[in-house]
Amino acid sequence: MCIFVLVDLVDNIFIRQCSIKCNTMKYRDKNEIIAQILESANGNRVRLTKIMYDVYISHTVTKEYLTLLIERGLIQYLDGERTFKTTEKGMNFLRIYSKAQELNPIITKFSNRKEI
Repeated sequence: MCIFVLVDLVDNIFIRQCSIKCNTMKYRDKNEIIAQILESANGNRVRLTKIMYDVYISHTVTKEYLTLLIERGLIQYLDGERTFKTTEKGMNFLRIYSKAQELNPIITKFSNRKEI
């Protein structure tokens, strides 16, 4: 749990706890980050900053992923609005990724079995 110390103009100190996970964030592979970006822009026209905040990645990393996704046709950049929108191909990726995640506990369960 994070603790933030905020100082106001009268030098009063307020301590607030936040629910953001510090140092407990699990490793995410590329597919998971891509899925989170596509989900953030799913059916919406969102700006780069919103994607950054939704997915918890830096500006530089966000731009790298968005460039890759645009090249692959998974996300569309709307130049006049400066926004991003998930394409139909991106929606297909999300459906396949979601189904693969549903199977993941089953695969893990089988791989942890001891052979007799």
